[in-house]
Amino acid sequence: MGQNAEEVVKNINVRCLMAGIVKTEWTVLLAVCCVMVLTLVRYRKGWSEQESAAGWCITMMGLMALVCVCKRKQMTKWGVVDTLVMTAMVYYMVNTIFLSHFPVAHQVIITMECGAMYVFARIIMGGKLPIKGMVYAMATAGVYESIVGMLQLAGLVDMGGTREQMTGTFLNSGPMSIYIAVMLSACTCYYHQTHDRVIGCSMIPMLIIMPAAWSRTALLAYGIVVVLLFRSFCLRHWKISLAVILSIVAGLYLIKRGSADSRTLMNMVAMNEWKEHPWWGCGTGGYMQALAQGQMKYFAVHPDSKFVDCVGTTDMAFNEYVKVIVEHGIVGIVLLLNVVGWSLWRLAKENSPIVYAMTALYIAALFSYPFHLFPFMILASWFVAMAASYETTNSEWSLWKKMIATVCVLIPVGLTIVMNREVDRRKNIVKGAESFAYIHEAVFIDDYYELLPEMNDNREYLFGFAKTLREAGRYNDSNAILRMETQLDTDPMAYVVMGRNYEDMSLYAEADSFYLQAFLLQPNRIYPLYRQMRLYERIGDVVRMDRKAREIIAFTPKVMSPAVMEMKEDASELITPSGNKNKKKQSNDDILTRQVKRRESENLE
Repeated sequence: MGQNAEEVVKNINVRCLMAGIVKTEWTVLLAVCCVMVLTLVRYRKGWSEQESAAGWCITMMGLMALVCVCKRKQMTKWGVVDTLVMTAMVYYMVNTIFLSHFPVAHQVIITMECGAMYVFARIIMGGKLPIKGMVYAMATAGVYESIVGMLQLAGLVDMGGTREQMTGTFLNSGPMSIYIAVMLSACTCYYHQTHDRVIGCSMIPMLIIMPAAWSRTALLAYGIVVVLLFRSFCLRHWKISLAVILSIVAGLYLIKRGSADSRTLMNMVAMNEWKEHPWWGCGTGGYMQALAQGQMKYFAVHPDSKFVDCVGTTDMAFNEYVKVIVEHGIVGIVLLLNVVGWSLWRLAKENSPIVYAMTALYIAALFSYPFHLFPFMILASWFVAMAASYETTNSEWSLWKKMIATVCVLIPVGLTIVMNREVDRRKNIVKGAESFAYIHEAVFIDDYYELLPEMNDNREYLFGFAKTLREAGRYNDSNAILRMETQLDTDPMAYVVMGRNYEDMSLYAEADSFYLQAFLLQPNRIYPLYRQMRLYERIGDVVRMDRKAREIIAFTPKVMSPAVMEMKEDASELITPSGNKNKKKQSNDDILTRQVKRRESENLE
């Protein structure tokens, strides 16, 4: 009798759970809470435990969607947004498979997981969406991020070794501010519509911490949202509003002018490279190499450009739209803008607060790199799925339609399981690589090669591997690895080390070429010029050595340091006094002797 009672209780519990999942409102609230939690995880860069856990959570959302398909009598129809998203995903995969020759496994897996999450969210969001619950969840996430930032600022929470005072659950303050701006935008709109006191109170910590992080991108994105929200007032007082807006924009530019100019340069040279592949782009993952090549070409033609002082090293695209058009061409950017534009229109038509959150996110993408990060890709997928759910009405599903929908859900569920297993495999490989990645001993070369196929998108690993090969005297192999590393960032040191390798192989013309490329890539660094001077000293080219030494002495670097001063002193020692009209050429033997004496103390790279 007791066993029968237990079975009855279990059946009741299961039925209640199934009823809760099938009921649209509670399902959506459960899913949105899951999404918000995933966006608050502190993800490490590259393959990590956090991404593995997030992937399995997305798989669980797929199982929720499967239950909804099996149990609900009504489901939403296929809409325009669904068609646009599907077309964009198909084009992305075709571009990746047939055009890209870059290491993009990590990027592709994250993108495909977010695409699968879109499918699951579309199934789960049937019927009327619980906007109040969604905004409350976003407010909670924004308050949590703000509190973490405050505790970090007070020194009460460890920031994980970062040099910034406040980063929230991200690795630096910029993305944290953008995240808060997105949450704050939805809360501001909802409070404007309903005057909800809970939402109003939740806005206070976000309004305090976002300016404290001093992200101009976040401030600008939220500012535009406020202008759009109070557009009637701004239009009535358009002169004053325009003056205030222009003053604020000018102030934000002038406060960090160098950073703004640097991003302008990046966009300009990247767009010049896009012209070589206008329709289809250079392939997924090709932006960084295109940017590097574009900078070299630009500074070769404009050596006195005003952008010389502001150019720096980066592995991020500070404009997501430029990145898309460079990698995927006109077709890719048109598909993206259609998805975004149609989604914003549907959300705006329903007067949903989410339209302002989505607006803030995509404005931030003009000046920063939110879609390089998993939390923002998750948010974007969820926002677009909400817009698609607003677009279509419910209809009765026959048995055969449910069978087709079940298959359509099972496919992405299966894909997420496969991708999760790959993430698990790669994160274990990363752990293994960390045990020797910073030990540049020849004995680990075979281990480096063994893990190379899975670590070819890790620039620190590749640079360390190249240095290990160089120290072992395997210069050609070192250069092969460094060429892979140049696809991932714009660091001129990769070109300098390649030049050193060629120099040690007595291939002096090739070495000179790579030193020149390193300088053109970032012409506010003195070290490539110094390497050229030492190269000319080594081969006995006194004329070019003297010219390069004078260039080094007159050079104004981006950052003055003891190493820079030492290089300038070395250049001064090589110049013959100008008052001696009958100056004698130094013999090659003397030059080589001095070069050998200094070689041991000059491991600057």
